[in-house]
Amino acid sequence: MKLENASSNIQSQSKSLESLNVLLTKTSRFFDQFFCFRHLLNYVHMEFFLYNKLQEIKSSIRSE
Repeated sequence: MKLENASSNIQSQSKSLESLNVLLTKTSRFFDQFFCFRHLLNYVHMEFFLYNKLQEIKSSIRSE
């Protein structure tokens, strides 16, 4: 009887750990994708910033 209870407790804890592992894996993937997207946005923002600065330099050269 005690072995059956211990066995069922171990099985339920194992299932809980498996579901926790799945949840942590999905959360980790979400944050990986989020930070990758954020880096992409930062890159695009920097590209626009540099393009605008280049246009300012060109216009200042032309005006001289």
